[in-house]
Amino acid sequence: MADPGLTGKEIQQIILEQFVPLRWYTRQEAIELVGKNGKLSDDDYRIIGSGEPQFHRRTSNALRDLVRKHGILENNEVTPGFWQYRIPE
Repeated sequence: MADPGLTGKEIQQIILEQFVPLRWYTRQEAIELVGKNGKLSDDDYRIIGSGEPQFHRRTSNALRDLVRKHGILENNEVTPGFWQYRIPE
């Protein structure tokens, strides 16, 4: 059986461990933090239907869920469709 790559919950944990409270992060910065954690497998880099690596999509979903489902992160729409995220005080 193939390694499914990091789960959304695992990526959420990485984000929460790496984000510094009150500092705003873009989606791209979050992806870079997840990418540098040393836990990614080949499956995380698999290109999915949207044309991006699987862990990019899962990182986006993790950010969204940390805001909407869990209320742990705040988000701020800087320009239409461009969001920032942070751990509030």
